[in-house]
Amino acid sequence: MNADEPFDGEATIELITAGAVTTLTLLVGFGLLFAGVRFFWIAYVVGFAGVLPLAVGYARAYRLRAHRANTDTKTRENTEPLEELRERYARGELTDEEFDRRVERLLATAATENAGWNGGRGRGERRTPDEDREREGGVKTGSYHP
Repeated sequence: MNADEPFDGEATIELITAGAVTTLTLLVGFGLLFAGVRFFWIAYVVGFAGVLPLAVGYARAYRLRAHRANTDTKTRENTEPLEELRERYARGELTDEEFDRRVERLLATAATENAGWNGGRGRGERRTPDEDREREGGVKTGSYHP
């Protein structure tokens, strides 16, 4: 965390929750004070010592649960193709060299996707079959126009 970035961006929901509860507590407390309620100060105790920690705790739990679900989805997306390769290798459909080459390619693809690099292409663009063959060391057979 540096001076330009006061919080990490992931804790935004917690900051909003804390601000909302603080504002509500102050409004209720001052409203009771101006209404002449003798024990107006109880609103501050309940708001700041009870409601605020609970609300921020729930916001943090919500954020962590959402982050965990997002991480689980990404992990599943990356492991399913790897599991399929392992099964095909176990059934004898792939040779040792073919299995190793495909695993390396799969891991390299996952690494570039995680880094946000797409080979200079626009978002959603894929390599052509000719580019795939060239990358694998094959012969270029002609141009491909989708």
